[in-house]
Amino acid sequence: MNFRFPKVLLQTLLYCIICLISINSPAFAQKEKTFTKADTVCYRYNFIKGDSLLYRVISQDSIVFYPQDAVVKERVEIYMIICDSIGKNGHFFLSQTMVDYASKESSGTIRDQVRLESPWLKRKVWFEIDSVGNRYSYGAEDTLKADVSPGGAFQPNLFFPFKESCKHKGESWIVATADDLPENSIPPAYRRNTSLFRVLPNVDTLGQMCNSLQYTLTAQGNVRIPYTNGQMLTTNSVIAQFGILHISQADNVPVHFYATAEIKLSVKAPNGKELKGTQYITSNFKLVEFHSSRFPEGIRPTTKSKTILPSSPLKEPKKDRKKSKK
Repeated sequence: MNFRFPKVLLQTLLYCIICLISINSPAFAQKEKTFTKADTVCYRYNFIKGDSLLYRVISQDSIVFYPQDAVVKERVEIYMIICDSIGKNGHFFLSQTMVDYASKESSGTIRDQVRLESPWLKRKVWFEIDSVGNRYSYGAEDTLKADVSPGGAFQPNLFFPFKESCKHKGESWIVATADDLPENSIPPAYRRNTSLFRVLPNVDTLGQMCNSLQYTLTAQGNVRIPYTNGQMLTTNSVIAQFGILHISQADNVPVHFYATAEIKLSVKAPNGKELKGTQYITSNFKLVEFHSSRFPEGIRPTTKSKTILPSSPLKEPKKDRKKSKK
């Protein structure tokens, strides 16, 4: 667990304040007039019906509910995202499924326990977004079965609204939204966000030139999960998050996404008892395979990966796997 994380958050929040002041300053307004087309970066998503994207997500997270021992996890998840259809308004209907999972967990005297199963495995959800990430409708293949993703109801999401497309290099802008997050839980978590975005220089990432942006987000969230006898378990959260997104200039899809978050949690049981805790999470999303009719061979060669789950301590030996199934 990274004990320097709160300091990082304070630094990013201070950065937000400085950026907000600079955005409204006369000096900033004068400089803005000198920008040219060469200084403009345009962010947007573009999917074709049938696009299939495979992302490997590597996460480190810890969660503690006082006075219990902290649970520390190293997770590898594989997500399949498919563009099922495109609306007449140009909106993309994307489905997301966690197709593989491995986790190494420690808590108290229990060390390095490996898990290869999760209730979230094979759960299919879908959501509707536009070219700048705004969210609209959503759903799930099975809405009657309540579940939460391994990263929790308020983990960072690969797709988020940045609202505006074309920006000048170095420019900052603010986005405020309220989003339902079916990728994180069923019923979906609800999160009200305010984010400060900033244009970053273009970079060569995983063999592709990418438009890059960073954001600092503050949010409040809540989710109600069915408990017993029709009663509900209510979780409220206060979230501080920082992330960097790389979008392919050629394909207009996310190629890499880094995010780190501190999440203050308050869980209220039906009997009125309340637990308070904190979760720290850092995730790296990497596009490892991209199948699309836009490519002559049906797949982008630069992102093709023969090995989906890497050789790592998260994978149990075959003997242990057999024992775990008994």
